[in-house]
Amino acid sequence: MKVTVKWFLALIVATVMVSCQEELSFEDNSEALSPTSEVTTLLDVAANQPAGCMAINFPVTVYAYNSSFQVQNTYAIASNQSLKGFLQGLGPNEYYAMGYPMSLTANGQQLTANTNLELKGALYTAFDACNVNVPGGCNNPGILLDDLILYMTFSNSIEDLAGSTVTSTGNPAYVADRSGNAQCAISFTGSQQLQVATSQQNALIQGNVFSISLWFRMQNTNPSDYEHLFRKGQQGGFNLSVYDGNTPLFGTPSAQVWDNNWNADQTLWQDTENWHHLVITFDVNNTARLYRDGVLQNSETFSADIGISALDYYIGQNYTGFLDDLRVYKKVLTQAEVQTLFELEGDCNTCME
Repeated sequence: MKVTVKWFLALIVATVMVSCQEELSFEDNSEALSPTSEVTTLLDVAANQPAGCMAINFPVTVYAYNSSFQVQNTYAIASNQSLKGFLQGLGPNEYYAMGYPMSLTANGQQLTANTNLELKGALYTAFDACNVNVPGGCNNPGILLDDLILYMTFSNSIEDLAGSTVTSTGNPAYVADRSGNAQCAISFTGSQQLQVATSQQNALIQGNVFSISLWFRMQNTNPSDYEHLFRKGQQGGFNLSVYDGNTPLFGTPSAQVWDNNWNADQTLWQDTENWHHLVITFDVNNTARLYRDGVLQNSETFSADIGISALDYYIGQNYTGFLDDLRVYKKVLTQAEVQTLFELEGDCNTCME
């Protein structure tokens, strides 16, 4: 159940405080947590862990606050699913507090917390003990970040770390990435898509050079579905897609370059277990080079162009499967740079530097 906090003029001072900090202290020494607080993120990761090494010891008590910062509702949450539903149902101006003491079990050891700070420490201890990688953290190693115009790690978020505005149609879920990092890749079921607003900073038009790098893992084995991984515009522009037995391709309205080696392996189009790295580069001569898993698969010099108008981008349109680590550059990646991206571990960064 959602508890909406409505801000009134009488609480203008409190509003200013909320904008500056992610936790609020109250007279009873409880701490209100926001949907974007670090503890909320950690609890959500914990609630998504399978049974095994670590567990939250249920039931736990959660207090929801009203507009006067008084406890309005008290919930006894008895499962990971219920906790995850509560956290994901919070609106941007809604706050809650955990009832203490509460405890976790990690690798057979019980960890008890009596404050938000202790809970944060206990969660990190549990993650370390059970080798759980936590999304986020501004420890980006800075590999191949120059000339990026889109940089989306899908670390439990659709945010573009390069600054573009991204909106979602439907509600894509988050899954483990190729390195096993929880909630560090995005899942589409064919009815959702992301839309990236065009801007002066991210526009790609005829005459621009560019490269697109992403990871994909198919979950659809219908050989006749045309599924767009990344697309410029609804008409015109270009698309990086899979079609005809999930074969990767890059296309414009009048020309295409296909991964001609895909069908040489008759098992690939039915493979829903493995991730593949896909890169397209497009140079000043209209030569498109398509790489898969670090290897150049095909190249074509197009007579067509990618359009003179800046258009919004679409991600996951009509696509059923997982996507991760989308990077779009306004430069042509070299073979060595493509190999570097292929060898990178799954990217869960939430900042560029």
